[in-house]
Amino acid sequence: MKGFVNYCLTWIIPIVLIESFEIDDLVKAKKCVSEIKSIKCSQLRRHEVDSLFGALNDSENNRHNDLETFALTLSDFEHLPLLPRLPALRFLDLSSNNISELANPLQITLRNVAYLNLKNNSLGLISHDAFSMFPNLEVIHLEENKILSVDWEAFRLFKLRELYISNNYLPVISGHMLRFTPNLELLDLSGNQIAIVQSSSFYPAQRLSTINLSHNRIQHFKYDSFSTLNQVTTLDLSYNNMTSLPGLDLKQIVGLKMLNLSGNPFGRIVSGDISLPALEELRIDYCQNLKLLEAGAFSGVPKLKRISVAHNPQLTYVSPDSFINVSQLDNIDFRNNSLSNFAPKLFEITKAVQLSGNPFNCNCFSPQLTKFGNIISDKSSISCKTSSSSPNSCSTQPFLAFGNTLVANLGSCFSIYCASTTFSSSIFWTFPNGTHVVGNQSEVPWALNQDKGYAFLPFHVNNDMRADLAAQEGQMRSLDGSIATDNNAARIAATSEQLRFDAVLPEDAGVYRCETHGPDGQTKSQEIHVTIDTPEIQIEPVEIGSYFVTVSWNNSLKICDYTRVSSFLTVQDADGVTRRYTRLSLHNPWRSYNVMRLKPLQNYTICLLYVFNINSQKRNIFETCIDVQTVDSPSFWNSVSITTVSIVLGIPLTLWILVLVRALYYKLHIWHDTTVRAKMNQSISGQSFLSRSSTMASSPSATFIENGNTAGASSMGQSTQMSVLGPLIEEDGYTLEYENNAAL
Repeated sequence: MKGFVNYCLTWIIPIVLIESFEIDDLVKAKKCVSEIKSIKCSQLRRHEVDSLFGALNDSENNRHNDLETFALTLSDFEHLPLLPRLPALRFLDLSSNNISELANPLQITLRNVAYLNLKNNSLGLISHDAFSMFPNLEVIHLEENKILSVDWEAFRLFKLRELYISNNYLPVISGHMLRFTPNLELLDLSGNQIAIVQSSSFYPAQRLSTINLSHNRIQHFKYDSFSTLNQVTTLDLSYNNMTSLPGLDLKQIVGLKMLNLSGNPFGRIVSGDISLPALEELRIDYCQNLKLLEAGAFSGVPKLKRISVAHNPQLTYVSPDSFINVSQLDNIDFRNNSLSNFAPKLFEITKAVQLSGNPFNCNCFSPQLTKFGNIISDKSSISCKTSSSSPNSCSTQPFLAFGNTLVANLGSCFSIYCASTTFSSSIFWTFPNGTHVVGNQSEVPWALNQDKGYAFLPFHVNNDMRADLAAQEGQMRSLDGSIATDNNAARIAATSEQLRFDAVLPEDAGVYRCETHGPDGQTKSQEIHVTIDTPEIQIEPVEIGSYFVTVSWNNSLKICDYTRVSSFLTVQDADGVTRRYTRLSLHNPWRSYNVMRLKPLQNYTICLLYVFNINSQKRNIFETCIDVQTVDSPSFWNSVSITTVSIVLGIPLTLWILVLVRALYYKLHIWHDTTVRAKMNQSISGQSFLSRSSTMASSPSATFIENGNTAGASSMGQSTQMSVLGPLIEEDGYTLEYENNAAL
């Protein structure tokens, strides 16, 4: 009885409902909204979905053939092939259902559908024929599914303009995912697990103008990742894992107008990080580690109009020269940071600014608030505090953006930041060995401003040449006194904000002192302790032969000064004499090399060496070595194994045995054939003799002929004649004819 009830509920009742179903019933139940050329339904059960599709497929009632919009959401619907055949349908919304695959086994085609919404379903894989049912799609929404993979050429949609695949689980961008989308203009891949972006990902989509890669795990971009995206105008890279800005890759998008870098963990923006000549809007909000904007940070965006650097809790310093070369700013948003002062120069380059939510020092910021109050949009919301140490003046205390304990990586570029909160104080630097230099107000190498009479740095050669002589010649001098050219500039530059090292050497470790000299004669100083981190680079042999050694190493120095830092692989013999210098590429990603033309059974020392070149002199930065011994030269007998000998000797031996057997076979065959023939001949001869003997004794086959014409013949004479049947023997006038034994 229970089975019969289930059968009725499953088959009979739905059929009856379909036959008597009208869409108006769902409209009355407030589950569907029917408008002109539009039906939108929600929260339907399975039998209601079947009834709805049956009504729409009713061939006798074709009033729905002109339906252009159909929506079925939050319902018990799983299979696309069950969709009704609506020839005029253009907008299809199937969001928030239970669709898990886009199979089309019945090869149904809805050619007029241009908009498809599959948001919030259970899709896990987008196969290569997933959208064969909708060949003319222009907009696809696949957000909030469970997509882990997209097959190559999955989107064979030549008319596709917008593709949304946000909030899924994609780990990579398939190389040919966009191969057949030449008209794609907008791509949204936000909220996935993408860690690497490469140029092949976007190459086929030559009309892309908007790319959203926010909320992924991108740390860096492969070389030339955006080389083919000259037409992109909007790029969102917010909330990724970029610890430094990909300046070289972003520079390739020459037409970019809007860039969002919010929510990334980079700690500073330096000159050259952003070089986009057409950029008009920039957002750098909610960066938890951002601490400063140094001079020239935005000098590469001359057409910038709107910038937002808000809600960065550690941003404490904005250089007065950070917007140098920018003259068209309409609005600057620096709300909710940790700024204690804001340079007057920054007010002069914009039409409006927002600064609320910063802990301004009233002694330092009040003059700006009074002078530029007309362009501060949120002036009424700004609050400030008066310093208790100097209630009547602005303190010239040195400001250290990254603290007084710093760690520099050997060989890399590095900066020690120290600035005054008044923006007008002079900065003096003292090196660990006592050398004093004056921080320049520009990026000119600080050697022109060093004080005379102080001790020289131990890692340079000191020559007594005057800076004014170099200035008269229109050139600059490095600290060692030699003329500085483009390829031979100073390794260290001092400005009013930082002490910059183009390449960190081991001798750069120690205690540095930063002093601020204010206009009122106040002098304050801070000590900065710098330690050098030497990476653990180990070189190991991968393969050792008689005439070669293949080596690899596990890491490399993070070099910034590619023009003056070189990497070499040296080979020394057992006597310590360097026999070979091989220059390596600093961009080599494989970290391996094959050393050739060595001698067998020799000891060699192979070293990986980083060298800093200055004034035609070489200074070792880092060196790691390994001792190896080449193997013996492979002679013929040493290289021959038992298996090889067995094969080499076995093949001819086998052939010789085959030839010998064949010869013996033929020999035995000939002997046997000869023996058989001899026996046959002997047998034939014996049978002939016996046949002749029996014929002569019994004479039944003999014929006596009386020859009347031979009366005078001698009775004793005899002669032998040949007959066809055998020999004829004549004896005493009688002729005896014997039949041939073979004929018998």
